[in-house]
Amino acid sequence: MTPTAVSIEELRAGLHHADFISIQGKVIDRTARRLHRQGSEPMETRTVLILQNTNLIFTVEWEEPEQAASMAAVPIGSIIDVHGISLTETDDEGKFSALRVMLPTSDSIRILHKPDWLTPQRLLIGLTVACSLLILIVSWTFMVSQRNSALKSLICEREKAQIQLQNAHDMLEERVKERTAQLKFQITARKESELQSKAVLGERTRLAQELHDTLEQTLTGIALQLDTAAKLFNRSPESAIRHLELARNLMSQSQVEVRRSVWDLRCRALEQFDLPGALQRSARQFSYGTGIEIEVETKGQVRPLPEVVEENLLRMGQEALTNVIKHSSAHLATIELEFGAEQVILQIRDDGQGFTPENSAGAEAGHFGLLGMSERAKRLDGQVVLTSAPGKGTTVRVAIPLGPVQELPSLVPTETQMQS
Repeated sequence: MTPTAVSIEELRAGLHHADFISIQGKVIDRTARRLHRQGSEPMETRTVLILQNTNLIFTVEWEEPEQAASMAAVPIGSIIDVHGISLTETDDEGKFSALRVMLPTSDSIRILHKPDWLTPQRLLIGLTVACSLLILIVSWTFMVSQRNSALKSLICEREKAQIQLQNAHDMLEERVKERTAQLKFQITARKESELQSKAVLGERTRLAQELHDTLEQTLTGIALQLDTAAKLFNRSPESAIRHLELARNLMSQSQVEVRRSVWDLRCRALEQFDLPGALQRSARQFSYGTGIEIEVETKGQVRPLPEVVEENLLRMGQEALTNVIKHSSAHLATIELEFGAEQVILQIRDDGQGFTPENSAGAEAGHFGLLGMSERAKRLDGQVVLTSAPGKGTTVRVAIPLGPVQELPSLVPTETQMQS
């Protein structure tokens, strides 16, 4: 259908209402907004162009699901030719008041002439920017000249101060050399004394901790076995003899451990040391005849660990077992040894009476067990976590970091469990 070219006079005369017309105009504004429909109908976008032809301002409208790219690309200030249905509006006196052109498609717009790039507004902006740059350049030049003058004066003052400082430095250097020669002798003597003192203190600390973790634990087991033997002597002499034999074995073991502690003998290359088995033996020896049931469980890929890690884990496990037997009044205790990919975890849990960790006796009261466990774990870059509450038992968790897992033969099955 071919549109009819119309003039403004014809439109003002009330002609071409609802006709398919062709009209030109200059784009002075553009808007687009979403339309909300009732029910399940999809939303549409109404794009409106405001055009001016001589002294008439009219609108060109188009509705579609999305904003038309052709209408969005029409620059403001362009002169265009549109083809659409004209809708004229009149006032109460029947005179022409407004014109709306409804486009059948978004392609019903043809750009006749685009606006010039150099507009008065852009020219004004350019002049404003140029003037601002010129003012900035002049201000910067003036500021730099002032700073140069101040800098020259400052340089002269600093040169004089540098000469005075150099003279003072030369005098101070001579005095420092004299004083350094005097202090060297004193420092050397003090370092030798400190090294000797540190060596003595370190060895004393090591012996104290080793004796606490070996001798006291073994003596606790011996005392328990002797008490049980005394109770069973009249009623069951054979059982009492077994407890006495166990006490004798603990005494022999204590002698070996004390000798090792004194001489710091840690090498187990020829012993084929088995950490899970050592924990099981300790649990059996310490708890025999006490009425406490102890379960030992091993998880993960059981493999040999560095000697220092095995030694400290065994001592910490024995210390925790000793505390369970001496203080917890528990009926069941569980020892879990988990071999992880990057760490080994030793956890001792009991169902005893528990306590409040903040109120527990520490080193100031002569109890060094928890302190010794923390120090052992700290030396291995590990940590000890104690969890307890009155009536809810106690859990001691020790985590020691390890290197990457290597393909080594397992010492024991993946999961073992022993009850004593």
